[in-house]
Amino acid sequence: MIKLLLLALTSTLLIGGDLKILSDEYSGNNKKGISTFIGNVRVTLNRDRLSADKIVVLSDKENKPTSLTATGNVSFFVQTDDGSQYEGSASKAVFYPNKKQYNFFKDVKLLQLDNKKEIVGDEISVDLINSTASAKSKTDKPVMMIFDVKDESAKK
Repeated sequence: MIKLLLLALTSTLLIGGDLKILSDEYSGNNKKGISTFIGNVRVTLNRDRLSADKIVVLSDKENKPTSLTATGNVSFFVQTDDGSQYEGSASKAVFYPNKKQYNFFKDVKLLQLDNKKEIVGDEISVDLINSTASAKSKTDKPVMMIFDVKDESAKK
C-alpha cells in the first residue's frame, strides 16, 4: 500500500510545530472537520510520537486539530514541557492539542523513563504543560505503581 504523508498542519496554538501523520489510508470530510487515518498510523508532533491502527482527527473551522483519537495497538512516547519522558501502550488514546493533554484508556501501561516509575491502570492522563500524571481504575483491579528502589547496602 502506498504510504500517505498527510496533514502537515502548522499550528499557532499552544502545541506549536508540525503535526505529521503517516498512514496506509486516509479519508476526510472538510465540512465536518473529520480526518480518518487507517493502517500503520504514525503521528509525530515535536518530540511526541503516537502509533495506532486508526486515528481520527477532529478539526475546527480554521482546520486546526482539536483532538486526535487513536485506537488499536496504541503505543506512544511523550515528553512534558519540563523534560519528563513517558512511553507506553493502551487500547485507546485521546490527545487534546489546545490543552497539551493525553488521555489513555483500557489496559494502560505507562513508564516514566526519567524516574523509573511504572503506572498500570484503566485510565491515565498526562498533562504536558504541568508535568503531571494521574490514574484511575474503572474495574475491580486497582491502579498499580511500581517504583525502582535501589538497595544501597547491597553494593557494600
